[in-house]
This record gives sequence, C-alpha cells and structure tokens, in this order.
Amino acid sequence: MLAERDDPSGHWKAQVEAILGYYEDGSNKQYRYSREQNSRDHQVIALHRYCKDQGLFDAVAKSLSRTYEYDRGYFDKLVSSRCR
Repeated sequence: MLAERDDPSGHWKAQVEAILGYYEDGSNKQYRYSREQNSRDHQVIALHRYCKDQGLFDAVAKSLSRTYEYDRGYFDKLVSSRCR
C-alpha cells in the first residue's frame, strides 16, 4: 500500500482517521462528501484524500482512484462499454 510504503511507522493511519473526522464533522467546506461520494465507503474516501494530499500516487493507484472520482453510474457505463 502506498501510505504504508511512504510511512512505515503507521502514523498515516491516524492522519486518515483525522481526515475521516473532518468529513464526518461537516463544518469545513473543504471536507464535504460530493453527491458521488455519498454512496462510497467513507474510509476509502479519507484514504484517497490522504494519498492525494501527500502526492503518493503511482500509475496503477491513479487509475484505480478514478473509480472514486466518477459517478458510479457513469463509471459503470464506461466499464460495460469496454467489455462488449
């Protein structure tokens, strides 16, 4: 995992939990779930935000992270059109 590789001490876990708390609090406009994110796992969104803030993306992670940035219906249409 990128976060673990970057910070083997495990401090990244506390930072991800803090980010999750910011989202759950809802008072900070920077940390509000978009319409697309409401149906997603909120812990994954916090981890995604941490990795993005730390600049921890590689090519594979960047491609995978797009699934959380797109609306689920739109992404499903993209995937199904490629599988035909």
